[in-house]
This record gives sequence, C-alpha cells and structure tokens, in this order.
Amino acid sequence: MSPLDCANHPERDALANCVNCGKPFCENCLERVGKNYICLDCLEEVLKRSLKERAYGRLTARLAVGGGVFLTLAAITVISQLWSLGEVLSSMLADLALFLHNLLPQQVGDAMVASLMPGTAVAGREKLAMAMEFAKAGLYAIEGYGLLMNRGWAYWLGVVLCISIMTFRFNDLVSGAFSNAPLAVVIMSILAPLALLGILLTSKRDLIP
Repeated sequence: MSPLDCANHPERDALANCVNCGKPFCENCLERVGKNYICLDCLEEVLKRSLKERAYGRLTARLAVGGGVFLTLAAITVISQLWSLGEVLSSMLADLALFLHNLLPQQVGDAMVASLMPGTAVAGREKLAMAMEFAKAGLYAIEGYGLLMNRGWAYWLGVVLCISIMTFRFNDLVSGAFSNAPLAVVIMSILAPLALLGILLTSKRDLIP
C-alpha cells in the first residue's frame, strides 16, 4: 500500500489525511469538518467523548438541591453560634489580658484585667465546641460549593458528612437529647441526612470524575 492509498481500502486512492489520526483515507471513509477531514472511526470517538462530557459533569436538579441544602446547613450552623460568639471573644480577650498582665505596668495591667474579666469566663470545652461547629459549617459550605460546581471530590466528602450526621443523630436519639423535641423535628433530623445521602448516591455519575 502506498502512502496515497486509503488505509481501509488499499485499492482506492486517498482523498486526504484524517485531521485526528493522520492516516490517509478515501472519500467514502472521510467526513469534512470545516476545511479539514476526519475519518469515520475518529468521528465516532469524538462524538462519544462529547456525549460523555455532556452526560457527566452537568448540574442536575439533584445536585442543585443537594448543594443548596448543604449551604443552608452551613448558614444555620453559623447563625446558631453567633449568639455566643461575643462571649467567647470577650473570654479570649480576657485570656490575652492575663497573659499581658506581667508585661505591662501593674496599674495598667490590673485595670485591663478588671475591665475584661467580669462575666467573660467561658469554659474551654465550650470554646472547643464552638470551634467544631464553625469547622462543621465550613465543611458544609465546601460540600455545597463542590456539588454546585460538579466536583468529583464532593461525592466522597458528602457521603462522609451524611454518615457522620446520621451517626450523631442516632447518638442523640439514644442518649435522649430529643426527649423534649417535637416529633417533626426528630423525624426531619433523621430523614434529612438520609435524603442527602440518597441524592449523592444517585448523582455520582453526574459529577466530574
């Protein structure tokens, strides 16, 4: 076969080389794309790739709902902690004042401590709990962003978050934390992470790998 023979039909003269694979083909084995030619095999491959890219990595309604729910959870978590944020900041300032007490003149240090100490004592456990709540809100926000932007890692992060939420809710249920809560709140607290997990499991193929 000469370089001018069709790669599929050696008995025919080649019309042009495929712009994708570079092989020579006759007119029956080529499709014109603008000023170039592409062979039928390469054209099929390109079409399959294009369809796959359209099928995967699209923002579906499920992903939009899941992303919106996680962003809402992040906002609710932050708002629920704002009421005590001022108290924690005051406590941190008081701790700083005690640290600086020996570095400043005695009268200035005593005045600073006296002005900051009253009513600002917050247990270290409460500070840690607040820090964990803000960290949880950050993870919720990252997960919401990941789902809305079709990021593959959002699937695994979301699964871990949903399982963690369900574990904590089950622990609250067993320990009696929901004993005074309305039945609707208890049901929603259990069903919400289950619904989110279902959204993630059914949307895995829609996320960019």
